[in-house]
Amino acid sequence: MRTTIIILLSFLAISLWAQPETLETAVNTPPPAATVTDGVNLPPVSTDFVPTKSSQEVWLSLGVLVFGMIIVLAQAWIINSRKEPLSQSLKYLSVTLIIVGSLFLVTAGYGNSQIAPIIGLLGTVAGYLLGRTQSPAEAASGK
Repeated sequence: MRTTIIILLSFLAISLWAQPETLETAVNTPPPAATVTDGVNLPPVSTDFVPTKSSQEVWLSLGVLVFGMIIVLAQAWIINSRKEPLSQSLKYLSVTLIIVGSLFLVTAGYGNSQIAPIIGLLGTVAGYLLGRTQSPAEAASGK
C-alpha cells in the first residue's frame, strides 16, 4: 500500500514539475486563415468558432484529473476497508466524480453557455443519488 501511495505522489510531483517555464495568460492565438488553392471553392473560415486552449488551461485540467483520480482511489480504499454497502459506496464515488467533472469543465476554459446544461444534468444526478432513501421494508430485506 505504501508503494502505491509513493508512486501516486511521485506521479503528481512529476506532472506538476513538468509544467512549461512560461505560462501564457489568456492569450489564445487563432490558427492562420485558410487559403484557397488550385481553384478549390471553400467557404470563408471564421476563426471565432475554432476553440484554442492555452497551456495553462491544459495543465490545470490535467491537475484536476490527477487530483480526482487520487481522491477516487483513496475513497475506494477507505470504502473497501470499512466494508460499506454497495449503495452507499456508489453514492460516495458518484458525487466525487460529479464534482471532479464539474471542476474539469471549469478549468478547461469553457464558457457559461457551454457548461450550464452539463452542470444542470450533473446536479440532477447528484440530487437523485443523495435524495434517494430506502424504506424500512427495503432496508430489512437488503440486510
